[in-house]
Amino acid sequence: MIEVDISNIWGEISLPELLGMEKAVFDAHMGISEAWMELPDEKERNRLLAVAEEIRESSDLLVVVGGNASRAAMRLLRHKDALQVHFLEGSISARERQQLPALLEGKAISVCVESDSGLGDAMMLGELKWLLERRYGTDEAHSRIHRDPWGLVTMAAAGLDLGAVIRGMENARQELDLRAYENPAWLYAAARTLLGRKGKAVEILMGSEPGFEDLGSWWQGQFAAGEVVPMPVRMTGDMAPAGNQHSFETTLRFSHPEQQLPLGPEVLGVADLARFAGKTPDQVEQEIWDDLLERHTEQGIPVIAVDCGELTEETLGSLFWFFRLSGALCRGISGGESAESAE
Repeated sequence: MIEVDISNIWGEISLPELLGMEKAVFDAHMGISEAWMELPDEKERNRLLAVAEEIRESSDLLVVVGGNASRAAMRLLRHKDALQVHFLEGSISARERQQLPALLEGKAISVCVESDSGLGDAMMLGELKWLLERRYGTDEAHSRIHRDPWGLVTMAAAGLDLGAVIRGMENARQELDLRAYENPAWLYAAARTLLGRKGKAVEILMGSEPGFEDLGSWWQGQFAAGEVVPMPVRMTGDMAPAGNQHSFETTLRFSHPEQQLPLGPEVLGVADLARFAGKTPDQVEQEIWDDLLERHTEQGIPVIAVDCGELTEETLGSLFWFFRLSGALCRGISGGESAESAE
């Protein structure tokens, strides 16, 4: 289960303030509809797998619009595509749209649409529809365009274990249905809201994994309508703290239980890194995180720590649900749009 540690924020908020948020978080959770909480059942899962198989058989290239969730899964898990997948950035750039015909030339194309809510996504989707209709005719063009709000078809078409991703979501849905602060989504939503109301208007999400940028973009979308401005930043070993007196940081960590060999001096040629010789990469990463946390503390930057466990398809499914629920709770607390209408 995902764990949230708020021990580094008590200098900014108090326990009575946190407890005073409990009713608002409870009401926000109760306001989430059953329909919003639904996940694909076995029948729908089989349909998604069939669509993914159809894409693999009929297409040389899968074009994904608004695909931060599926791209994050593929990059974080360092997965080699089972077919060629191209992710279109949500862009208003005329140059990018002009380059689409060359990208699609000579290839059988399918399209998955994870999001078309932004102007850039909608414009790119409109251009794709026009190009596919010219090539295939209206009926076949429409049959090659698939709505994929969770990115599950894209993940399955790329060869990821769709069952494990959904299983992670389902496990998280059950575990995070708790109406109390033992629920890490409650703790996270309440803490970030309180920090925002204390003048910490920007939340910086930090992670070190390759592919974190795509996960960060997806995370940013879950909280875009709230009281706190979400800003993802990939952490590197030599960076200074990214926050200031008007922000707080949330660190996102995955564990690495596999056997690792210690780093030798031939790997660590930079003199400043000599202190890491003889340590495993996991120990080096932990030490860098600890150093960063110490600097944050010295500068008075609050930090919420989110521990996700080992990085697998199932873990990633749980993390998607955790952030999706947390975002809905934050919107409900703020009196913003309902969870039912927010995707």
